[in-house]
Amino acid sequence: MNPPSMPDPEMLKGMLGKPVAGRMIGDTAGGGACSWRTAPIKQLAFMGGLWPQVAAVRALGVGFDPFVQSINATFTNAMDSIGPFPLGNNAEGRLSMVSIVDRIVLHIDAPNLNAGNALQPFIAWFFTRQSGITANLVVDGSPRYVVAPDYQPLDTLLDMIAEAWPMGWLLGYTQMPKMQFVTSFALPSVPVNIYCTFRMWQPQATSQTMGMTNLSAINILQQTGYLTADECSQLPNC
Repeated sequence: MNPPSMPDPEMLKGMLGKPVAGRMIGDTAGGGACSWRTAPIKQLAFMGGLWPQVAAVRALGVGFDPFVQSINATFTNAMDSIGPFPLGNNAEGRLSMVSIVDRIVLHIDAPNLNAGNALQPFIAWFFTRQSGITANLVVDGSPRYVVAPDYQPLDTLLDMIAEAWPMGWLLGYTQMPKMQFVTSFALPSVPVNIYCTFRMWQPQATSQTMGMTNLSAINILQQTGYLTADECSQLPNC
């Protein structure tokens, strides 16, 4: 799977209809946008990467449930480099099937920053956006790729990911986002707790969705009549 990227607009015109001026396909900010929930199953399969798996789940009539996990980190020194930290805190909660990330939210908790000040919540809100904490982001596992190789201001990095990426950000069950954090200047107080929370959508767990591969997904699409054998041969892992 390639890193999250903008699909070719000309390809999408033919596959998913005419884009609405001023926003990308998959952006739900306005009416009529086409998303992974509403795109025709056949065209969804031809999006490439792991999308045949999403198409197969829809072909089976299986629903998607929300799944929330965080990348958490704590600074105990005013100047430090910590991590990398994976998504999720235990092996029991690892991704076990294809997951569609559609939102990431940042929260920074600095309990000793202006403690007792009536304006502490207001100050903490601005601290989250100007904390001086930077981060990089990689997707470990198979396939592995780098999303942000250079350290970026944490709020900037996650704000970009939180924007409406076309069709969401797809992660396979063999992949794991990881982040490393570095202070660009001394923190005014410690500890500082960081929570980067991912909202994902996962297929409901069945014998067919758990550990699904592109090969099994394409077989399902052929068995359910959404793809012909010739069309299957055009997709990866078939």
